[in-house]
Amino acid sequence: MSKATIIYGAPGSGKTTYVLKRMRRGDVVIDFDLIFSAISGREPHDKPANLLKLAWDIRDDVYKRVMEHREEVGKIWIIIGGAKRSDRNTIASWFNADLHHVEATPNECYARMRDDKTRPGGWQASKGVVDKWFMQYEK
Repeated sequence: MSKATIIYGAPGSGKTTYVLKRMRRGDVVIDFDLIFSAISGREPHDKPANLLKLAWDIRDDVYKRVMEHREEVGKIWIIIGGAKRSDRNTIASWFNADLHHVEATPNECYARMRDDKTRPGGWQASKGVVDKWFMQYEK
């Protein structure tokens, strides 16, 4: 059975970068931002509200399909925000996954967002989601 790891952290903390540096050919990466981009044709952080439910349903279907094909794939990387302990633990239980927190301070997240030209409205528009994540975060 393929090993699964959930990578979680604040927006702009470096979750995707962490996975891209460690993944290998044949691994599976489940990233909501990329699922959203695939169905909308938009940048990964540009999420039209009318497509949210569809994107969540597709993500959940991807979870099911990956579990069905677990013997055929390399390592499974699941990238989530995961501010709430119950959210990340629920997904971890489905995959019997390890959890890895990509730690970053709010200022580090803001700085990364300033350098990310794919964020609609610039980093200032994304600042609120970082602040919200840190307010909701449960160790």
